[in-house]
Amino acid sequence: MGRKKRVRGSQGVCVYCGETAMLTPDHVPPKSLFLSPRPSNLITVPRCTKCNGGASKDDEYFKNAIVLRDDVANHPDVPQLLKEVMASLRRPEQENFTRAFLQKMTPVNLITRTGLFVGRAMAMDVSGQRIRRVLNRTIRGLYYHERKERLPTDCLVMSLPDARLPDPRIMDLLVAQPPKTIGNGIFSYRSMVTEDEKFASVWLLIFYGVVTVVAMTMPPVRTT
Repeated sequence: MGRKKRVRGSQGVCVYCGETAMLTPDHVPPKSLFLSPRPSNLITVPRCTKCNGGASKDDEYFKNAIVLRDDVANHPDVPQLLKEVMASLRRPEQENFTRAFLQKMTPVNLITRTGLFVGRAMAMDVSGQRIRRVLNRTIRGLYYHERKERLPTDCLVMSLPDARLPDPRIMDLLVAQPPKTIGNGIFSYRSMVTEDEKFASVWLLIFYGVVTVVAMTMPPVRTT
């Protein structure tokens, strides 16, 4: 008798779309941000095959965009991660991906806070859809991990890379929360949930100790 084909995953509710389907674990944030051997406390949430479509390319794009930033260079894990990124971009099968990625790079002037011009460098537009898809997926996953319930699909998730909250009082309260860290300072997050308004929350994500992302979740707007 032949060996039965092994079925990967299990039946359940996808944390992203809410549909009942076969599920596999999704890492939030992407596990590719961490060097091997990877930390034992990586966060995973249940995701369906449909929501998995294209996520790996988004994750790779996100990793490249962060690791190639000048301000992360002092993190001890970045040199090895940078080697992985450059090797990946040089692979022949990655030609289309690499071309699309590099098209987002543009030369910019480097100006100090005192207004002194110190040269030119390549910068990347990190406001693209792929970046936001990864960040918003990460927030939905973290919400599920922290609250033990999924954020409804019609709830709004807003991610603001390299930004601060308009109200400094909320930012101060958020920073005062104890951080939860994964890996060698590669990722940490803080969060606050508004108990009197269901599904409203504020998040501060920090990648490699310097790249900050402020995010918010809001309940759906009900129309009458």
